[in-house]
Amino acid sequence: MWLFLYTCYALIAVTGALLTAAVAQGFTGIQVLGAAHPAFGFFTTIVFLLAQTAVIFFFVATGVSVRDFVRERGLAPDLIERSRRAHGPVSGQTTLSIVLVMAAAISGGASAAAAIPRWLHLVVVAVTYAHFVMLVVMQHRAFRTQTAIVVRMADLARSSEGEDGDDDHGAGAEQQ
Repeated sequence: MWLFLYTCYALIAVTGALLTAAVAQGFTGIQVLGAAHPAFGFFTTIVFLLAQTAVIFFFVATGVSVRDFVRERGLAPDLIERSRRAHGPVSGQTTLSIVLVMAAAISGGASAAAAIPRWLHLVVVAVTYAHFVMLVVMQHRAFRTQTAIVVRMADLARSSEGEDGDDDHGAGAEQQ
């Protein structure tokens, strides 16, 4: 889980840097990584989709793990509810961010083809960027809550192993 979590954070950081570079590139016209704005914007969109899909998968996977853990052990569903409260709002906002990035990419292409005015693309980009900044804060809080739940599950699993006598220390003590 930790590797996946850190991968999500790394992808979010890379996405933030790419979005910032793409916005700056759109205003200045400079090439980034040897690419003009349309190609770099497309690359940024693909990386963004990868990053946010990974985040959604993290919350789905840990949510399923929490649900299965609680059901297997016959625990009260409070961990499941905490998990849902942690990642529920973030899931909807993450999906919205994907839609906004796609709208920014599509409106960029439409603006380049003179099908829509440039200011409309700039409005979509501004909303997308502001939403991304807000989303990063929301995701960080949800990551913290979700990992705290998983750590609590690990503590519960360790304590139940000690009570059942299934751990190595209890078996070794009985044989002496």
